[in-house]
Amino acid sequence: MYPRPKGEAPLVTRGAYARVRHPIYTGVTLLWLGLGLVSGNLARVALALVALVFFDRKAAREEQWLAEQFPDYEDYRQRVPWRLIPGIR
Repeated sequence: MYPRPKGEAPLVTRGAYARVRHPIYTGVTLLWLGLGLVSGNLARVALALVALVFFDRKAAREEQWLAEQFPDYEDYRQRVPWRLIPGIR
């Protein structure tokens, strides 16, 4: 549930990662939100909000591990201040 970065993996900072630090979590949350809004299903909208909180906490823990593994992670965090949603730190 909380994936640690692999020892040999590079720190990816290009593409979607240049805009938001956890684009996969953002995509899943926006998918659920969009499905809820299009279908008018408030349970899906609520699920998206719960997912947003869950992914925010999950990402915070993962970022601790990333900072331990990659000395330049703090510089990346400063360049890309948005964890999940652009405009929201």
